[in-house]
Amino acid sequence: MTDHSLDEILAVLENPTRRRILQKISRERHYPLQLSKELKVSQQAIVKHLKVLENFNLVKCKPEKSDAGGPERKCYVASYNFSLMIDYAPNLFSAELKSLNVKTKLEGEYKELEKKWNELLSTDDPKKRLNEISDFLHRIDEEINDLEAKRAQLMGLKNEAMREAHTAVEMLNRDYDERRLLYYMLGKADRNLARISERLNLREKVVKDMLRRLGESEIVIEGGA
Repeated sequence: MTDHSLDEILAVLENPTRRRILQKISRERHYPLQLSKELKVSQQAIVKHLKVLENFNLVKCKPEKSDAGGPERKCYVASYNFSLMIDYAPNLFSAELKSLNVKTKLEGEYKELEKKWNELLSTDDPKKRLNEISDFLHRIDEEINDLEAKRAQLMGLKNEAMREAHTAVEMLNRDYDERRLLYYMLGKADRNLARISERLNLREKVVKDMLRRLGESEIVIEGGA
């Protein structure tokens, strides 16, 4: 599976029709004509959007035989998983793209959920299984909502800390590039000279000299988020 950059995914998802197509296909397979009717968009436009999504491996085409004995029909299914998270505030910006660990083993407090899931899979009656899955999904949603509430509180606190950090940086009276470097180091645990140089679009020697000057001024940032 090909990994995509944040910019690539954002470019694909900026189109509302493509987002609606992905929402439909994430639930079950769809045909272009079916999508055209449901979304009230021309089939020609739907095909173009599907081509873009297919090029980025977000969907894939699975030809199916026609029940009426005609030519094969193009059926589209989801074929990629990711989580996209963007945080924006007056003193904070972060955008992160991660793959979902769809087959990961649960640990700690979520081990019970994994056990419950395995028990659920042993249910043969589809009606009973659907009912149990509904309860299971409700419990997962509660866990996710709790985590998101905690994360929102922590990000709010982080924004407050960054605001105070920005004030402190301004009081140091450093030049613009040195301030950029300090902001980067406050927000990132990355201390790799090559990557810092690339992110700030500065030569490594320039970055190294700035780090030396900051060190000589006893301005040292140890941590990072």
